[in-house]
Amino acid sequence: MAHLRALWLPLGILLLTLGLTWQAWNHERANSQLQLKTHFNHAQQETISRIEQRMGAYEQLLRGVQAHYVAAGKIDRTAFRNYVATLQLDANFSGIQAIGQIDWVPAAQKEDHLAKMRRLGVADYRISPEGVRDAYAPIVQREPYIGRNRIAYGFDSWSEPARHLAMERARDTGMATISGKVRLRVETEPDEQPGFIMYLPIYAGDTGLATQEQRRAKLIGWVYAAFRMSDLMASLYGQLPPGIGFAIHDGIELSPQTLMYRYPTQAEGTSGIFNANEYMVIAGRTWALSMVASEGFAKRFGSNEAPLILWSGVGLGLLLTLVAWLLTTSRARALKLARTMTHELQARERFLLDVTDNIPGLVAYWNAELHCEFANARHREFFGKAPEEVRGLHLQALLGEESFRHVEPHIRAVLQGEMQRFEDTLYMPDGSACSTYTHYLPDVQDQRVKGFYALVSDITPLKLLERHLRHFESIIQSSEDAIISKSLDGIVTSWNPGAAALFGFTAEEMIGQPLQRIFPPDHQDAEAAILRRIQLGEQIDHFETVRLRKDGVRLDVSVTISPIFDANGEIVGVSTIARDITAQKQAEAELADHRERLEMLVEQRTAALSIAKEAAEAANRAKSIFLATMSHELRTPMNAILGLTRIVRRATTDPKQTDQLDKVLVASNQLLEIINDILELANIEASEIRFANAGFRLADTLERVSSRFEADARKKDLLFELSLDPALANRQLYGDPARLEQILSKLTSNAIKFTAAGSVQLRAALGEESATSLVLHFEIADTGIGIPAEEQGRLFSAFEQLDGSMTRKFGGTGLGLAISKKLVQAMGGSIGVDSQLGMGSTFWFTVRLDKPAAQDGC
Repeated sequence: MAHLRALWLPLGILLLTLGLTWQAWNHERANSQLQLKTHFNHAQQETISRIEQRMGAYEQLLRGVQAHYVAAGKIDRTAFRNYVATLQLDANFSGIQAIGQIDWVPAAQKEDHLAKMRRLGVADYRISPEGVRDAYAPIVQREPYIGRNRIAYGFDSWSEPARHLAMERARDTGMATISGKVRLRVETEPDEQPGFIMYLPIYAGDTGLATQEQRRAKLIGWVYAAFRMSDLMASLYGQLPPGIGFAIHDGIELSPQTLMYRYPTQAEGTSGIFNANEYMVIAGRTWALSMVASEGFAKRFGSNEAPLILWSGVGLGLLLTLVAWLLTTSRARALKLARTMTHELQARERFLLDVTDNIPGLVAYWNAELHCEFANARHREFFGKAPEEVRGLHLQALLGEESFRHVEPHIRAVLQGEMQRFEDTLYMPDGSACSTYTHYLPDVQDQRVKGFYALVSDITPLKLLERHLRHFESIIQSSEDAIISKSLDGIVTSWNPGAAALFGFTAEEMIGQPLQRIFPPDHQDAEAAILRRIQLGEQIDHFETVRLRKDGVRLDVSVTISPIFDANGEIVGVSTIARDITAQKQAEAELADHRERLEMLVEQRTAALSIAKEAAEAANRAKSIFLATMSHELRTPMNAILGLTRIVRRATTDPKQTDQLDKVLVASNQLLEIINDILELANIEASEIRFANAGFRLADTLERVSSRFEADARKKDLLFELSLDPALANRQLYGDPARLEQILSKLTSNAIKFTAAGSVQLRAALGEESATSLVLHFEIADTGIGIPAEEQGRLFSAFEQLDGSMTRKFGGTGLGLAISKKLVQAMGGSIGVDSQLGMGSTFWFTVRLDKPAAQDGC
């Protein structure tokens, strides 16, 4: 009896562990089957989606051919061949065997049709099969005309029932349709494949097609695309997931007669772990997709933990049974085993403590009375508790009354054995709040919940990112501007409500479509140019252009374009912001009209003053002409004096005479410079100065000025610095570079002349900019003698210097600044000075220059 009693406990433990193992194994097996079924359904839907999307793209291709005919107003064989060649079918539309055109030939027009084809150069052209019929639909062109496509034209597609039915449906609906399963005319043994054809009707004109009778009356033919089914599927899918097989049938009947494609080819009749049939409608034709998953699919996606659970449970049960038997048969052995197990448990506990203390999340265990029995290091750090403080602490005391009230429903649920997942806000001891994602896992022992594990992750950064994303999304959605993103091939990927309001197209109408849809015909080439520049990393400046609304109205828009980068810094798309400036353009036109009328009125009112003004200007011109004449007459003898002095200077060897002649040359050059300045000023005042408008680079002009004055600066131990705005370094500008260099030279010469020590800086920067011109801002700064504020107003008057001592010390006539001012004003700018006595001066001026026409794109 004692022996039998010793077996009851081991036997009970064995039965209990086997029962629990069976439950766990059965639950895991069910979950594995559900997961596998989910993967199978996804694979099936993905296959359908790829087929539908690809066929939609092919339909759009045919619509492009149809639009080509509508735009040309006729069917032109050469234009058709060139158009198909530009499509590059092998590269961009793989899967299409051929694109062709079919003429609609009533019986009465058959002979005219044959004669026309022979005139076009198809000498042996005939309609096949032979026979008398009410109407014919012969193939008159097939492109590209290479390889297996090089067969005779003239096959009457109307004579074959499957093709006839599809063509008739396309003719009557005006929509793209596909035929049933057919054998293509280009098929040859031994690689023959099932095929089908997509048709799109062509009508005479694009109006008056509202009814079926009107469409039949205006039919002139069809464009079609022929597909070999296996080639199409190879281009569509590539490598399928292992263990998946499927077949496509024409119609809803699954039979060898309707089979169009099977993958793999040897999978016919193969049974699998999952089978499913799905139907899809492609261009008005129903296809049936039959898919099967084999054991290979289960090995890739299925979970294989059920056998592990089974064998682990059986092993654990046997182990526990053995332990129970040993405990009941030998107290000493049990005590020894208990000590061994205690040691192992302690080691495991230490291991678990080490693991949980290094987990970044908060981990804790709470018993059924909500007292803490364990908390990892991150948990204690978060709440600012020492290990001895947290053990035995009540959950409400840790969280606080308000936070405890938030999680209390989840606590009640987990103590009922229900796992809980929820987001919450926890507060650290310093009062800072953290957004958290919490798991409550019940600890079920002997069918009773002993407590629960709390696993808490800090998701504050994710919440912050989510708020930022919502904020940005709200800005985009509420913006009145059109904010659009597109891929690098010009396909729209996002379309905000502002774009829908501006252009009239909804997001559903535009996403997935080329943005060129809103480009006027005369702007179609701009998109490709902009995309190429974006891909090359070039910056696209803000510009104004024209776009089309859905109703055909042209809009003036202001466009800003920016590249979109991925996480690796690669350009993956383009962001476009467009603003309607139609009203602004109209207002500008109205303003220009008002200004023109006002100018006319002012001109009429000031006519009386013109006579007096002309008299004053005549007197001033007479003075200028006199000065110019005198300056010219003075230059002739001065040039002679300079020439003769240089000849004598080269011939003499007496040092004293050489020094005296050098002084004569210096004085003569100074006098010649004064005469030249007087002549320049006289020409400006007499309006005899003409300005060029040539293209030039500002960097070249500044380099010439720098080269001219660097030596003068070095002679005085001055630091000469040149600074150019990077935005202007390589830009092409239009204006008079010689006059600009003249102004810079006079101001730079003055700066070096009046600076004894320090530096002279020449700076150029971009000011304001419009669509056709820009303003350049120049500064010439020195550390020289400076100018009193009360004297600065006289600087730009002719023959003005601050006092006579300057003339004696530095030389000059005071004409340089006056000439510079008049040149600057003639170039649409202004000039001025900022200076303090003894602190140096900064002379500045602006000029307006033309720029090349802005490029277009969106």
